[in-house]
Amino acid sequence: MKKRILTIVLVAAFILANAGLDQVSKKIAEASLAGMGTVQVVGDVFIMTLVKNNGGFLGFGSEWPDLLKLVILQLAPLVILAAMLIILFASSKLILSERLALAAVLGGGASNIMERLVTGEVIDFMNFGIGPLRTGILNVADLSVFFGVTALMVIMMLKNRKLKKSSAEAKPDASASRFE
Repeated sequence: MKKRILTIVLVAAFILANAGLDQVSKKIAEASLAGMGTVQVVGDVFIMTLVKNNGGFLGFGSEWPDLLKLVILQLAPLVILAAMLIILFASSKLILSERLALAAVLGGGASNIMERLVTGEVIDFMNFGIGPLRTGILNVADLSVFFGVTALMVIMMLKNRKLKKSSAEAKPDASASRFE
């Protein structure tokens, strides 16, 4: 029971840390980048520019009617985040690394959706790339979601590999028994 409480506290803190870091970074970006245009941080590899995005990822849906934006960009993500939160805390099958990866997704997603619900838009300010190969303009919440999903995929692949290996080791070698 003590381990479960410690896990819940750790995961909740990770969610809040992800959301908090995103919100703080947006406040700093808004104060520092307003009216600055594009600022090169690391040459052309990492640039910053302040954008207020009233659409979804890469501005997707920014021209949609308000009702459609409400349903697709606010209500649907809220339902998904609520389902993830239930899975995160109710499932007994998740290991800690899976919980932390989900917490990163939840923290980033919650930060963006709260901002969208309050202001109707999300502050984006970072862009990465080399030459013509670039990300869209994004924020810390987007990175949190990306790294959380990526970590979850890696963890699941490793667990699957481990399961296959252990099930292969558990099966008797049929070819060996034929020659005995």
